[in-house]
Amino acid sequence: MAAATGAIKGLEAQRIAGGGGGATRIRARLAGAEVKIETSPVTRGVVLDPEKRSVSAVSLGRSL
Repeated sequence: MAAATGAIKGLEAQRIAGGGGGATRIRARLAGAEVKIETSPVTRGVVLDPEKRSVSAVSLGRSL
């Protein structure tokens, strides 16, 4: 979370309670919008093996 809040001006992010079994929840807020991000190690119903991928910030044509 520190990397995201440091890279995106005005972003507020905090870990929130909920879930279980290793699940993590994060609430992110920016410019009046709020998003809840839920991750889980569970891979039900997948066709292919899971793979790790990198994530990066994306600008939507406006200054963040």
